[in-house]
Amino acid sequence: MHTRESFEAQIAPLRSGEQQMLLFETVRRRKDGTTYPAEVRLQLMPGDSPVFLAVVQDITERDRAASQLREFTAHLQTVREEEKASIAREVHDDLGSTLAALKMDAYWLAGKLEAKEMQTLHACAKSMTALLDNAVLATRRIITDLRPTILDEIGLMAALKWQCAEFQKRSGIKCHLSSDENESLEDSLDKLQLINLFRIAQEALTNVARHSGASKVEVDLRQHDKKIALTITDNGRGLPKGHTIAPTSYGMRGMRERVESLQGKIKFDTPPEGGFSVIVKLPLLHGSVKS
Repeated sequence: MHTRESFEAQIAPLRSGEQQMLLFETVRRRKDGTTYPAEVRLQLMPGDSPVFLAVVQDITERDRAASQLREFTAHLQTVREEEKASIAREVHDDLGSTLAALKMDAYWLAGKLEAKEMQTLHACAKSMTALLDNAVLATRRIITDLRPTILDEIGLMAALKWQCAEFQKRSGIKCHLSSDENESLEDSLDKLQLINLFRIAQEALTNVARHSGASKVEVDLRQHDKKIALTITDNGRGLPKGHTIAPTSYGMRGMRERVESLQGKIKFDTPPEGGFSVIVKLPLLHGSVKS
């Protein structure tokens, strides 16, 4: 609800001629005292006696549909993460164990074929072991990408440290993680919040590597009042002034959907000193850190 002072501040651009129309959302009160969300289009009609023209639209159904869509998106993300975890377990249990057994057999075979008369076969066995080594590494990487087991085993901070190290190794961009080292912080987040924070950091770092031209990136995880804040900041080229998220910017749109499904807020920003920042704030469970 607006006060007279806040409303005057809001319509100041109309009075000054800076804008021709204002579009904003507010809460209106019905005659029976109940309230409803409304979208207001406000114009100042010129003339000897200027008149404000307001078109007020009840957006209760639109807000309800948006809320249902956010809930459905959150459900899909949960299902997707569960499917990834299931696939990772199957790859680890079936393909991983098979490759490990083949690798041991190949090494045993190579050891038996070291005699001079077996040089051709020995070379073939050595090639097999090298291919199996690569397959084992690829399998481990796929499993980790599907579901980072480190996140389940020793928590978000360790997973982010690992992610930063892997990012720096692959991209050559320096990546540093900092936090307030609050040991009970992770206990205040549920599994869905933990995996989404990790995925957002993962996507933000991917965008840094693809688009930023940066030489370094800072990842910061801290508790502020009753929220947890994750910030990823690089020193790259940033976004052009007035940039809006395009329909094809699936990474940024995906991050926004993840955050909104958890009743959090996300901000994409180009600081005055340059670069680009992704700032995420999520509410802690029960509004505080659990003891």
